[in-house]
Amino acid sequence: MVFGIICWSFVTGATFGTGKPAAPPQINLDPSPLDQEIKLATSFAPVVKKVVSSVVSIKVIQREGIAASPLENDPFWRFFMPDEAPQPRRRETQGVGSGVIVSKDGYILTNNHVVDGAEQITVVLQEGNKEYAADILGVDKHSDLAVLKIDAEDLSPITLTDSRLLEVGDVVLAVGSPFGLAQSVTMGIVSATGRAGLGMMDIENFIQTDASINRGNSGGALVDAQGRLVGINTLIMSRSGGNQGVGFAIPVNMARGVMDQIVQFGNVRRGLLGISMQEMSDSMAKQFGLESNRGVLISDVSQGGPADAG
Repeated sequence: MVFGIICWSFVTGATFGTGKPAAPPQINLDPSPLDQEIKLATSFAPVVKKVVSSVVSIKVIQREGIAASPLENDPFWRFFMPDEAPQPRRRETQGVGSGVIVSKDGYILTNNHVVDGAEQITVVLQEGNKEYAADILGVDKHSDLAVLKIDAEDLSPITLTDSRLLEVGDVVLAVGSPFGLAQSVTMGIVSATGRAGLGMMDIENFIQTDASINRGNSGGALVDAQGRLVGINTLIMSRSGGNQGVGFAIPVNMARGVMDQIVQFGNVRRGLLGISMQEMSDSMAKQFGLESNRGVLISDVSQGGPADAG
């Protein structure tokens, strides 16, 4: 009986117990845009609008080899197989990353690990969701950077700034395609600059940030509060595989230097000293009878290298 009364009240719109239609609640409604002063003080929407058209999604198709079945190498089963030696099979995998447009005529910065081993690269623009086939102009595995080129004109390049001006505590935004979710924006601060010693790459000079960086953000933009590019999002430090507030970006000054050399020479040319060195610790300084731990210890000299010749 109670069930029937509740259903009847729902169908007829009557107030339970009165039989009369219920009036809609009186609400306070303000459909006007957010006050401009408040918006400027609390929202990064103008910065995001300035940046998102410069950040692209990168779709990669890779074909990786799969080892032959162990049965194919077993003498017994080989008796029933063709005379040809077993060949490794190949399978197609797809990956998604991010990139940053740095010129109107289609130069794009991204990470080397985003395009490493790619047989086909597609760049997806935010404006109109247009897709372009991309060529790799060059990569630098030591800094994990790559330069792509698409055949397009009048693009929306991002504005670069001097990453040396960054300070710990500065607000930054990370823009990219985490998990394939294009044009995602997260906010954080600069946690550290010049971060090294992670053992992740040959050359480490990272901007550390707590802006959320996840799989797919690699190659995307880290921008300051004016929407200027300060870094290329590269990796995270995580026990779970997801964001834990410790992300790293390559400073734009380094990225620009690598890009200029790749465009000019097709690769990166670096000076070679030909020594192995390590930081001078307090215990080492004491062992060598030094008054301070300033400088480095040269532990080895490469035979025939520049330092050896000098």
